[in-house]
Amino acid sequence: MKKRDLRLKEYNIGRNRYRELLYFSLQYKEYKGISGKKKRRLIEEAVRASVEAVYRGSRTEDMRECLLKGVTRDDITYEYLYMRLNVPCSRDMYWKMKRKYFSLLDKSRG
Repeated sequence: MKKRDLRLKEYNIGRNRYRELLYFSLQYKEYKGISGKKKRRLIEEAVRASVEAVYRGSRTEDMRECLLKGVTRDDITYEYLYMRLNVPCSRDMYWKMKRKYFSLLDKSRG
């Protein structure tokens, strides 16, 4: 099944920029050393900020973990997060947080 790109028109992020941010995020586990720690921190901060901006539930730490897995692994779907990790939000809220994450990452990466 072919994966579709996330639509980020409301954040003025084009298809190529989205893919650049996506591939940056997918390399999360590969980042090592001093420069890698900075990149990992950049991703983690964008996840934290997007959860704080959108999610209003009591399980913010669980939501951060779920979103971090969702943006740093290509094989993770909302259904997997819902079934295995008991993601504490609806599908719409999850995708809203994911779009917000890419917006914040875009701003921080310049």
